[in-house]
Amino acid sequence: MLSKPCVVSLGIVLLACFGLVGCNQVGYYQQAIGGQVRLLAARQPIARVMADTDVDAKLRGRLQTAQRMLSFIQAELHLQPEQRYRTYVALDRSAVVYNLVATPNLSVEPQQWCYPIVGCAPYRGYFRAAAAVRASERLQDQGLTTSIGEVPAYSTLGWFDDPLLSTFIFWPDAELVALLAHEVSHSKLWVNSDVAFNEAFASFVGSQAAVLWLQRREQSELVAYQARQRAWVELRGLLLQLRARLQTIYARPLSDVAKLAQQEQAYAALRSCYQAQRVQLGGGRYDGYVAKLNNALLAALATYDNFRPAFAQLFRQAQQRWPEFYVAADKLKTLDIEARHKQLQQLAEEYVASGGNDDHAEQVQCQALAHHSLDVESSSAVNNDVGRGRHG
Repeated sequence: MLSKPCVVSLGIVLLACFGLVGCNQVGYYQQAIGGQVRLLAARQPIARVMADTDVDAKLRGRLQTAQRMLSFIQAELHLQPEQRYRTYVALDRSAVVYNLVATPNLSVEPQQWCYPIVGCAPYRGYFRAAAAVRASERLQDQGLTTSIGEVPAYSTLGWFDDPLLSTFIFWPDAELVALLAHEVSHSKLWVNSDVAFNEAFASFVGSQAAVLWLQRREQSELVAYQARQRAWVELRGLLLQLRARLQTIYARPLSDVAKLAQQEQAYAALRSCYQAQRVQLGGGRYDGYVAKLNNALLAALATYDNFRPAFAQLFRQAQQRWPEFYVAADKLKTLDIEARHKQLQQLAEEYVASGGNDDHAEQVQCQALAHHSLDVESSSAVNNDVGRGRHG
């Protein structure tokens, strides 16, 4: 555990780092610094937790499993956890951070916020749900669409020794090892202001870690994990169809009223398709996600998961050798963001064209989105707008 002088010193360092921001950002950074300091101060060494006779046997077992996973990640994926996840913190909530994403109305492009050290990102993180809600309400008052997501873990990119948390320690083995590999990989490769690249890279590494871990254990667990992954990939494909449809609607020469009507029709079509294929799409696992779906949540989806097939192709080209894969991924870091994303898109297309998929996921089709069934209403809306304009 950090001593009080260490906590004070850490707070001073963080305040110095963030001292370059404007006064209107002070409140946000105060809560971020305070939340991080409290988290680090609460860390308990794993050995101390394990030695406590009052500790629940299930927690003790999960902490032991997590340490084995870190050794596995180092040996098999050539990543260096070092002193990260060698401590534990029990939180009084289901998330460590609450991420706020916002989009302009009639857009699926997220608002960007810029930070010292890590660059710009399409979200703001809050250590308390109430603070995230208040910030969300302020943005909504400005006419933005918002979404708040619970985050069970995050990486400090090696700046601090991140702890294991109660928010994820009891996850199934596959999801736990995937999360640990995901977070550790951020220290291996990080590009400032390119969240899409960073998250796709880490998500791919995490998914591969889960498969490798389970391949050496109970086969039924691997089958179950791949089924969960397949359901998510299929749902993601359906959601990306919705996002593409919305982009088409927003680009048309319609009034905002007409675009809003088309938007609602597109969402209704998506939900209808989801219900019709609900068994295939997780059997209800994603009911809550679909129920709260909006443009901000769609923007977050595209940001975090768009380029994962590109890294699958890069891994294939490296003949599934991790050191060569990391070198190839690191070369992309040298490109400017436009060239980098163009290269990632090309890699993703190569992967799909060669028959690659995520755990044999199928493309789920929604005819109401893929076809032009909304065009009739769109034409009618345009005509009505024109008519109203002529008689206005």
